[in-house]
Amino acid sequence: MASITKRGAYQFLARVRRRGFPEQSRSFHTREQAEAWAAEVELSFRRGTFKDPGDWATFTVRDALARYLTEITPHKKGGRTEAQRIRWLQRQPFASRPMTRLQVQDLRAWRDAQIAAGAAPGTVGLKLATLSHLYTVAAREWGVEGLDNPVKKLQKPRVRNARDRRIFADEERRLLAEADPLMTSIIVFAIETGMRRSELRVGCERRPGV
Repeated sequence: MASITKRGAYQFLARVRRRGFPEQSRSFHTREQAEAWAAEVELSFRRGTFKDPGDWATFTVRDALARYLTEITPHKKGGRTEAQRIRWLQRQPFASRPMTRLQVQDLRAWRDAQIAAGAAPGTVGLKLATLSHLYTVAAREWGVEGLDNPVKKLQKPRVRNARDRRIFADEERRLLAEADPLMTSIIVFAIETGMRRSELRVGCERRPGV
């Protein structure tokens, strides 16, 4: 049986009790989150798939990601995008391993396979960053003592996004033909110096007449 108790303006305590299972409780910022979590726990009781979060020896990476998705992701600005990333991670082979037994070798093989398959290094890096934060949260907030973060031992994919692009002569002529006199001076100066827009803005602020 589940019960939701309001504790303060922004905290709701969910408790789930069922004979034969240890009582489960967790706090959430909204009643909806508390009810959703309680419903999942009750369903796991009925199906016989419940795993006590205190038994970290059998708690898989997939299980931990599911808890992270419920407790941490909703409070992030890019939560919707991260939720998609987490569900993708849950389908990876290493997600079935116990969280305490995931090794850097597992992640290295996964990283190399992703890059070889054509995945962008930046995308792989974001997924690894999410996984790393999962371990940080588990150690600091979930009480998993002595948890080793294998992601920190892994070299991140090198992102090569530098560009070397110069404007062509005909592009410059067409651009200057459409610009007003003030912008013409700025455009010519930017082309000749290669300065960034932020650098140009600082320069203009220091020269009120420009």
